[in-house]
Amino acid sequence: MSHLEETQVIAVVSEAEPVVETPVDPEPEPVEEPAATGRHHAVVDEPAAGDEPTAGPEATPAEDEPADVADASHLEETQVIPVVTDAEPPFAAPADRAPAPVEEPVEPVENGRHHAPAEEPAEDTRDEPAAVSQEAPAEEAEPVVAAPTAIEKPVTPTGFDNARLNRLLEFVVRQEPRLSWAIGDRADGTTVLVTDLAHGWIPSGISLPAGVRLLEPERRGGRVAALIGDTARVVTYAPGDSLRRSADFAATRSSVEPRQLPAIDDLARVLSQATRAHAELPKIVTRLADATAAGTFVVDQEVDVLRVHLDTARYQLLVQYPNVNPGLLLKCMLMAATEGIASGDTVSANYHLAWYRMLAGSTPGG
Repeated sequence: MSHLEETQVIAVVSEAEPVVETPVDPEPEPVEEPAATGRHHAVVDEPAAGDEPTAGPEATPAEDEPADVADASHLEETQVIPVVTDAEPPFAAPADRAPAPVEEPVEPVENGRHHAPAEEPAEDTRDEPAAVSQEAPAEEAEPVVAAPTAIEKPVTPTGFDNARLNRLLEFVVRQEPRLSWAIGDRADGTTVLVTDLAHGWIPSGISLPAGVRLLEPERRGGRVAALIGDTARVVTYAPGDSLRRSADFAATRSSVEPRQLPAIDDLARVLSQATRAHAELPKIVTRLADATAAGTFVVDQEVDVLRVHLDTARYQLLVQYPNVNPGLLLKCMLMAATEGIASGDTVSANYHLAWYRMLAGSTPGG
């Protein structure tokens, strides 16, 4: 009898309301029909229990009739089958969401209705990785936008380069404002500094800014704008022009590298021979040139005396500017070369002697 109670409770839980609606007219004859359906058999046993579905199962166990027990055992088998079929419709609707609850027993029918909302967050979590995967390629596409920005940068350096050229020009103009100067950037990126004193030659005593190049020895004519040649940008200065002050002027460094030229073989000997060819030069010039060629020690006081003569000749040359005397120009070049080699500056000595050799070959009386 305890086994009958378990099976009848299952039938009542599956559909309790239909039992109240259908047995409006209790008839004892259709006992065989509830056997097929398994829903109205409890009402046939006791009409009094038909008013309430839950009271019916309690009344049947009170009667100890063997026939009822046999019928009840038959009801247990038939009621279990329809309950399974009735349990399928609740799973039919959420079948698309959770197919797994189909394998569960009859009792989880009530719980099966609560699995569907639990699966919806799982679908949301599946959508979130998709959104992340879409954002990842968006970040990889950013370097494509960075490429055009590199092309737009040349607009800004133009103003910066102009300020840099002005600063480098100011560096030499402050030392010698009586000369015309020009500085510019060529297409290959080199910065060229020129003056029109003597075909592009820059006198000694003027420190040059680092990072510029000078013209090689060659006979040229024209003003500074013509001497500098083709440039991407150029800044010029003429005596009397106002000079714009650079805020970062103190950052400019001087260097002897701009005077770098192909080295002259046996520089000291060639210089000594060139000074001997000019008897009008001060004696100190020839003495120091011979001393360096012989490798003897040079006294610093003698170098200072040579510099005094060099400053005097350079001053006379600048006074004649722009129409300088060719003979005076060559003497200044020889004295500048001797001062450089005597003080250990072979780069400057090589520069001035190279210019002398270029101009002396075509200068009358050179």
